Parts: sequence; structure tokens; C-alpha cells
Amino acid sequence: CHPIGGPILYPAMAVKAGLGEIGRQGLLITKEFGPRQRLTLISTNASPLPETVKEDFKITEYCQKCGKCILTCPQKAIYDEPLINENGTITRINSDKCFVYFYETMGCSVCIQTCPFHKLGYNKIFKLRFYR
Repeated sequence: CHPIGGPILYPAMAVKAGLGEIGRQGLLITKEFGPRQRLTLISTNASPLPETVKEDFKITEYCQKCGKCILTCPQKAIYDEPLINENGTITRINSDKCFVYFYETMGCSVCIQTCPFHKLGYNKIFKLRFYR
């Protein structure tokens, strides 16, 4: 289930669709919008679409080196390393800490604001900083 309601983890579905990768803070990071998008899903009983080769965005590699979201999270809710639960799901944040604070402050989003993909954009990070 989605941590704030709903039966589907949207970031995981977006990764399967080839839209981006999941960052350390558990959000989908895309080339175009970084961590700043709202996801939704249209479910259908249509035949599966043909699989395509997914592009390696190298976001996971970058996030491992960066860690700004971990350092700036006011609740220290982002784990250094993801936890693999008994049922096989992956947890990147302590939802008790994160979502309580999120609701108390009417939306925290510090992890989004401090993410270099938010401030600089994908192309600048990978052309100017990451691969020097």
C-alpha cells in the first residue's frame, strides 16, 4: 500500500514504466522534473504493452554519493541504506517520522527542496558536476 493511502506504490510503477529512478528519499526522480512531480496511475485490463529497454539514468549512483536529503531531513526520517522488508518491499524512509511531520507542517518537502535534481536539473548535474 502507498504510505499515505491507496493500494499502489506509484514511484515503483513509474520506474517500471521507465520514467526515472527512485532516489534515497523514496521519491521518483526524472530527468525533466527531478523529484518534483505528482504521480497518478490509470489501470486497465488491456494487453500488456511491449517491454522496452529502460535507460540507466544513473540517479541511484548519484544519490548514493550525495545524501543531502538525509542530512537536511528535519525528522531524520530517511535511511542511509534502504531496508528490505520480509515481504520483499523496500523502505527508504521511516514513515512514522516523515508522515506525522508532513501532516503537522501541512507538507514538509525539505528533501525535495534540497535535492540537486530540483535545484540544478539533470543535465547540469551530469555534465558539470558528477562526471568531472
